[in-house]
Amino acid sequence: MLMHMKKNELGDKVFIATGEDSEFKCSQCREDVEVGFVCEDNDEFILCVKCQKDYKMERCGYDQQKEHKHIKFTHEL
Repeated sequence: MLMHMKKNELGDKVFIATGEDSEFKCSQCREDVEVGFVCEDNDEFILCVKCQKDYKMERCGYDQQKEHKHIKFTHEL
C-alpha cells in the first residue's frame, strides 16, 4: 500500500492509499475497505471504520511507544 496526502474538494488534506485491491481488507472482519484506518507502525494492519470504532488502542501489538495512531485514509481506485 502506498499512501500520500492530497487536498479534497473542500481543501482538507486527506491521506489517499493506492495499491492492489487485495491489500484493502480489514484485518479484523476481512471486509473490503474503501475508507478505513491504517496503523502508523504497521501499514499491513488495516481496520474498517466500524472495527476501528470498536477497537481498543491499548491492545494494538504494533504500539511500541503506547502513543501511536491509526491514520484514516481513502482508497483511491
